[in-house]
Amino acid sequence: ALQKTRIIIPEDYRQRITEYLSLNNPYFLIVCELVFSSLIRPKEIRFIQIKHISLEGMHIFIPSDNAKTHFQRYAALTPSLVEKLQYTATKQPNLYLFGPDFLPDKEPCHESFFTKQWDKMRKALKLPVEMQLYSLRDTGINNMLKRFYLLLAAIFAFTAINAQSPTFSTEEAPVWYY
Repeated sequence: ALQKTRIIIPEDYRQRITEYLSLNNPYFLIVCELVFSSLIRPKEIRFIQIKHISLEGMHIFIPSDNAKTHFQRYAALTPSLVEKLQYTATKQPNLYLFGPDFLPDKEPCHESFFTKQWDKMRKALKLPVEMQLYSLRDTGINNMLKRFYLLLAAIFAFTAINAQSPTFSTEEAPVWYY
């Protein structure tokens, strides 16, 4: 089997990517934010339709037919993404979010569309070839786990200071969406 050649993308590189795409390709910036913040796979993004987006609910529905795992799920949207996706509010519900020219269309963009856009940006910024679009998802997962562990450490530190044992009932347990 082939070894994965992706690497985590450090914050300073992500900042450069954001600045470049803000000026040169704001629609692809939305794609990158969906991969990084909402943890949606690029292939799943291709098939997002306007009707799957809930700006009020701050999430995107990923139907089982479009999900790699074949399980439907909801992906959370950051406030930044909700703001950037406002243009979709007036679009027809059956249009794909990203058509052949990035704008909503009755046809989804081509399978290699996002990869070509990433490669163009990567070359312009002279980023290492190991920094791939999917690396943003790996990085987003990594960052989420770091925040989760910090939160867990804070809970245990707090309970230790207060001589309490950290117990959770099923009613109190938070619901985590991914």
